[in-house]
Amino acid sequence: MPVDRTQPGKKRKESEALASRIERTGFEMFPCSNCERGNKKCLVSDKENSGRCSECVLRGAKCDVEGIPVGEWRSLEREEERLRFEKDKALRLMSETTARILRLEKQQEFLKSKGRDMLRRGLKTLDELEEAEAKEKQMEEERAAAEAAANQSHAPAPEADPFAGLEVPLLPPEIWDGWDFACENPQASQGS
Repeated sequence: MPVDRTQPGKKRKESEALASRIERTGFEMFPCSNCERGNKKCLVSDKENSGRCSECVLRGAKCDVEGIPVGEWRSLEREEERLRFEKDKALRLMSETTARILRLEKQQEFLKSKGRDMLRRGLKTLDELEEAEAKEKQMEEERAAAEAAANQSHAPAPEADPFAGLEVPLLPPEIWDGWDFACENPQASQGS
Protein backbone atom coordinates (compact mmCIF):
# COMPACT_ATOMS: atom_id res chain seq x y z
CA MET A 1 0.00 0.00 0.00
CA PRO A 2 1.31 3.41 -0.87
CA VAL A 3 2.03 5.83 2.02
CA ASP A 4 -0.45 8.67 2.21
CA ARG A 5 1.65 11.80 2.71
CA THR A 6 -1.30 14.19 2.90
CA GLN A 7 -2.38 12.87 6.26
CA PRO A 8 0.69 14.05 8.22
CA GLY A 9 0.35 17.52 6.66
CA LYS A 10 -3.31 17.61 7.55
CA LYS A 11 -2.54 16.51 11.09
CA ARG A 12 0.13 19.21 11.31
CA LYS A 13 -2.33 21.90 10.17
CA GLU A 14 -4.89 20.74 12.73
CA SER A 15 -2.25 20.89 15.47
CA GLU A 16 -1.23 24.40 14.39
CA ALA A 17 -4.87 25.55 14.35
CA LEU A 18 -5.52 24.07 17.81
CA ALA A 19 -2.30 25.63 19.18
CA SER A 20 -3.33 28.98 17.73
CA ARG A 21 -6.79 28.76 19.38
CA ILE A 22 -5.20 27.82 22.70
CA GLU A 23 -2.85 30.83 22.47
CA ARG A 24 -5.77 33.17 21.73
CA THR A 25 -8.16 31.90 24.40
CA GLY A 26 -5.77 30.34 26.90
CA PHE A 27 -4.13 31.53 30.06
CA GLU A 28 -0.60 31.17 31.30
CA MET A 29 0.30 28.32 33.63
CA PHE A 30 3.50 27.46 35.36
CA PRO A 31 5.53 25.79 32.63
CA CYS A 32 5.29 22.11 31.85
CA SER A 33 8.61 20.27 31.50
CA ASN A 34 8.70 20.85 27.69
CA CYS A 35 8.02 24.60 27.97
CA GLU A 36 10.49 24.88 30.84
CA ARG A 37 13.26 23.26 28.75
CA GLY A 38 12.46 25.52 25.79
CA ASN A 39 11.99 28.59 27.99
CA LYS A 40 8.50 29.15 26.48
CA LYS A 41 5.22 30.43 27.90
CA CYS A 42 2.95 27.59 28.83
CA LEU A 43 -0.56 28.53 27.62
CA VAL A 44 -3.56 26.29 28.31
CA SER A 45 -7.19 26.75 27.31
CA ASP A 46 -10.05 25.36 29.35
CA LYS A 47 -12.30 25.74 26.29
CA GLU A 48 -10.37 23.25 24.15
CA ASN A 49 -10.30 20.41 26.70
CA SER A 50 -7.06 19.14 25.23
CA GLY A 51 -5.27 19.01 28.58
CA ARG A 52 -2.09 20.13 26.83
CA CYS A 53 -0.43 23.51 26.38
CA SER A 54 -0.12 25.17 22.98
CA GLU A 55 3.57 24.29 22.63
CA CYS A 56 3.00 20.60 23.34
CA VAL A 57 0.02 20.52 20.91
CA LEU A 58 2.17 22.14 18.23
CA ARG A 59 5.03 19.69 18.80
CA GLY A 60 2.79 16.66 19.26
CA ALA A 61 4.36 15.97 22.65
CA LYS A 62 2.93 14.73 25.92
CA CYS A 63 2.20 17.61 28.30
CA ASP A 64 2.53 17.43 32.05
CA VAL A 65 1.11 20.87 32.81
CA GLU A 66 -0.95 21.01 35.97
CA GLY A 67 -1.63 23.25 38.89
CA ILE A 68 -2.92 26.76 39.28
CA PRO A 69 -2.76 29.31 36.44
CA VAL A 70 -0.06 31.99 36.77
CA GLY A 71 -2.74 34.69 36.95
CA GLU A 72 -4.24 32.99 40.00
CA TRP A 73 -0.78 32.80 41.61
CA ARG A 74 -0.28 36.49 40.96
CA SER A 75 -3.67 37.17 42.53
CA LEU A 76 -2.63 35.15 45.57
CA GLU A 77 0.69 37.01 45.78
CA ARG A 78 -1.10 40.37 45.62
CA GLU A 79 -3.45 39.26 48.40
CA GLU A 80 -0.49 38.09 50.52
CA GLU A 81 1.24 41.45 49.99
CA ARG A 82 -1.94 43.30 50.96
CA LEU A 83 -2.24 41.23 54.15
CA ARG A 84 1.46 41.81 54.97
CA PHE A 85 0.90 45.56 54.56
CA GLU A 86 -2.20 45.46 56.80
CA LYS A 87 -0.31 43.44 59.42
CA ASP A 88 2.60 45.94 59.44
CA LYS A 89 0.14 48.81 59.74
CA ALA A 90 -1.62 47.09 62.67
CA LEU A 91 1.74 46.43 64.38
CA ARG A 92 2.74 50.10 64.05
CA LEU A 93 -0.61 51.17 65.46
CA MET A 94 -0.26 48.69 68.32
CA SER A 95 3.24 50.01 69.09
CA GLU A 96 2.00 53.60 69.14
CA THR A 97 -0.94 52.63 71.35
CA THR A 98 1.33 50.77 73.77
CA ALA A 99 3.63 53.80 74.03
CA ARG A 100 0.61 56.02 74.68
CA ILE A 101 -0.65 53.70 77.41
CA LEU A 102 2.78 53.76 79.10
CA ARG A 103 2.84 57.57 79.02
CA LEU A 104 -0.65 57.72 80.53
CA GLU A 105 0.35 55.28 83.28
CA LYS A 106 3.39 57.44 84.14
CA GLN A 107 1.21 60.55 84.29
CA GLN A 108 -1.29 58.73 86.49
CA GLU A 109 1.47 57.59 88.88
CA PHE A 110 2.86 61.15 88.97
CA LEU A 111 -0.54 62.53 89.95
CA LYS A 112 -0.96 59.86 92.65
CA SER A 113 2.42 60.86 94.06
CA LYS A 114 1.41 64.52 94.06
CA GLY A 115 -1.86 63.60 95.77
CA ARG A 116 0.03 61.77 98.54
CA ASP A 117 2.30 64.81 99.00
CA MET A 118 -0.73 67.09 99.25
CA LEU A 119 -2.31 64.89 101.94
CA ARG A 120 0.96 64.62 103.86
CA ARG A 121 1.40 68.41 103.86
CA GLY A 122 -2.25 69.21 104.44
CA LEU A 123 -2.60 71.19 101.19
CA LYS A 124 -5.82 71.55 99.24
CA THR A 125 -4.66 72.26 95.65
CA LEU A 126 -1.85 71.38 93.28
CA ASP A 127 -0.96 75.07 93.10
CA GLU A 128 -0.27 75.14 96.84
CA LEU A 129 1.87 72.02 96.47
CA GLU A 130 3.87 73.55 93.63
CA GLU A 131 4.49 76.71 95.71
CA ALA A 132 5.68 74.62 98.66
CA GLU A 133 7.99 72.58 96.42
CA ALA A 134 9.40 75.77 94.86
CA LYS A 135 10.15 77.19 98.33
CA GLU A 136 11.85 73.91 99.34
CA LYS A 137 13.95 73.95 96.18
CA GLN A 138 15.00 77.55 96.75
CA MET A 139 15.93 76.79 100.37
CA GLU A 140 17.95 73.76 99.23
CA GLU A 141 19.83 75.87 96.66
CA GLU A 142 20.59 78.55 99.27
CA ARG A 143 21.80 75.89 101.74
CA ALA A 144 24.06 74.34 99.06
CA ALA A 145 25.49 77.77 98.18
CA ALA A 146 26.16 78.52 101.87
CA GLU A 147 27.91 75.14 102.30
CA ALA A 148 30.06 75.78 99.24
CA ALA A 149 31.05 79.23 100.58
CA ALA A 150 31.86 77.77 104.01
CA ASN A 151 33.97 75.02 102.48
CA GLN A 152 35.94 77.59 100.47
CA SER A 153 36.71 79.74 103.51
CA HIS A 154 38.00 76.70 105.45
CA ALA A 155 40.04 75.38 102.58
CA PRO A 156 43.79 75.47 103.13
CA ALA A 157 45.48 78.34 101.35
CA PRO A 158 47.78 77.30 98.55
CA GLU A 159 51.41 77.22 99.63
CA ALA A 160 53.33 80.36 98.84
CA ASP A 161 56.21 80.12 96.42
CA PRO A 162 59.39 80.61 98.51
CA PHE A 163 61.18 82.10 95.53
CA ALA A 164 58.39 84.46 94.48
CA GLY A 165 60.05 87.67 95.72
CA LEU A 166 63.62 86.63 95.04
CA GLU A 167 65.44 88.32 92.20
CA VAL A 168 68.37 86.43 90.74
CA PRO A 169 70.75 88.44 88.59
CA LEU A 170 71.54 86.96 85.22
CA LEU A 171 75.07 85.78 84.84
CA PRO A 172 77.00 86.80 81.75
CA PRO A 173 77.56 84.04 79.13
CA GLU A 174 81.35 83.93 79.76
CA ILE A 175 80.75 82.51 83.21
CA TRP A 176 78.59 79.72 81.87
CA ASP A 177 81.19 78.83 79.25
CA GLY A 178 83.72 78.09 81.92
CA TRP A 179 81.45 75.86 84.02
CA ASP A 180 82.09 72.12 83.91
CA PHE A 181 78.69 70.56 84.43
CA ALA A 182 80.05 67.03 84.78
CA CYS A 183 82.19 67.92 87.79
CA GLU A 184 80.05 70.78 88.88
CA ASN A 185 83.16 72.90 89.45
CA PRO A 186 84.11 75.98 87.51
CA GLN A 187 87.26 75.68 85.46
CA ALA A 188 90.20 77.70 86.65
CA SER A 189 90.52 80.79 84.68
CA GLN A 190 93.49 80.79 82.39
CA GLY A 191 94.79 84.17 83.41
CA SER A 192 95.11 83.46 87.17
